[in-house]
Amino acid sequence: MKHCNIIVENWIACCELFSQPSYQQDPEVGTPTAADLYSKTHNKKNGEGWVSDVARENYEKMVEIQSQSTTESGAPKDVDIFTQVLGTRSGYVRGLGRSVKPIAASSSTVSIQRDPELVRELEAAKATIEELKARQSEYDNLKNQQAEMQEAQRQIQEQLQLLKHNLRNEIRRKYWLHLVPLLKFLSKRQPYVAQLCTVGLH
Repeated sequence: MKHCNIIVENWIACCELFSQPSYQQDPEVGTPTAADLYSKTHNKKNGEGWVSDVARENYEKMVEIQSQSTTESGAPKDVDIFTQVLGTRSGYVRGLGRSVKPIAASSSTVSIQRDPELVRELEAAKATIEELKARQSEYDNLKNQQAEMQEAQRQIQEQLQLLKHNLRNEIRRKYWLHLVPLLKFLSKRQPYVAQLCTVGLH
């Protein structure tokens, strides 16, 4: 976001206003916010409005951030608000001078690190993810074992079918191996047995 140059007279007037005991002790005024500070330093001295449209847009964004923070735990610091709206330049926060440097970590990261409940929720989420990964791995192993068992069962069925076929052929061969000599022996005594012997051989 483009930064508007601050008029020196506005800075002086702002500092004088905030330093007055009557202003600081007024319960209705309270502690000046980042938006208050920006408004005092970016309005025309004659009270005719903002120094530019950009300044007005920046102020509205600051007010929006402050209003959103009222529903969340921990309001953002003025440095955070200035950094979000105005950005930084050469390692310094725009609108606060060269004496104020930006916060290294983002406000969301700082809030998470300082909120024990969020930390616990993150740890619980990590534990849940690890548990789901372990269950998925176990499921994959069981699925692989089931596939291996099905393949082994299929091979056993094929072997059984082959054994049955071979056994049937072997029984048939031995049956005729013993039956044919007997039929030949009987054919010498009974003519019709010879016909059975011939049919059996074919």
